[in-house]
Amino acid sequence: MKFTTLPVAALALGAMAATPSRVQYKPTLVDRDVATISSIISTIDGLAADLGSTVEAFSGDIGPVGAAASALLSGIADGVSTIKESDELVLTDALQLQPPVQKLTATANDVVDAVIAKKPDFVAADAGGIVYQQLKDQQTGAQQLTEAITSKVPESVRDIAATLAAGINEAFQRGVDAYSDQEGQTPGKGGSSSSAPQSSSAAPTKTSSASSGGRTSPTGTGSPSGHPSGSGGAKPPKPTGSSPPKPTGPSPPIYTGAASANKVGGLVAAMAVAVAVF
Repeated sequence: MKFTTLPVAALALGAMAATPSRVQYKPTLVDRDVATISSIISTIDGLAADLGSTVEAFSGDIGPVGAAASALLSGIADGVSTIKESDELVLTDALQLQPPVQKLTATANDVVDAVIAKKPDFVAADAGGIVYQQLKDQQTGAQQLTEAITSKVPESVRDIAATLAAGINEAFQRGVDAYSDQEGQTPGKGGSSSSAPQSSSAAPTKTSSASSGGRTSPTGTGSPSGHPSGSGGAKPPKPTGSSPPKPTGPSPPIYTGAASANKVGGLVAAMAVAVAVF
């Protein structure tokens, strides 16, 4: 009986060992982060594609292009902020970012190609400076996105990731270089100056002829002739020396010829006094 029970016990133990234990898989925080980053890159890729389509449809109105460019910049800014708040990725998860990054790089190059092809139209619409600034802003955003993605991959492959993501930044830099001659151009700048104020060709000039005796007034008009200048003679010159000391007692009024009317009045008064005495 002992020999028959041992094989049965061995078989029972073998059956128990062969039964696999069930382990429930729970997503980790790293899994959620890689999915979030991939979604962000895909969203930015879609916004870039929308901008490219809007550029290709440009026919003179810069408004839709500006709106699409602003939407792209906003998407990049939001994505960079979210990526910075995420945890670092392990190597296997970091490898999952390669396809969406490569797709975004290709889309960015397509957008820049369209913008460069439309440069004559943008310049003709007096919008070259606006497009240049948009490209500058997009290049800055792409640089920030590249740095944010690179900071989340393991340090051992960080240089490789930076090289891969740098293609996005290089695409927009190519557009900036193509529009560098439009830097500082604003709508209306460099146009015709017909509306500028005219030079002072109509400035007032002294057109009055010289008055008799070759004298002119300070305002350019001749002084009236025939003005009384005294009692039949020329007005005496004003003394240039120092004034004599004033007498201490009362003195008769002195007529200095300051006004010809005062002189005449003084002479008449003197004659009236003489007649009264005699």
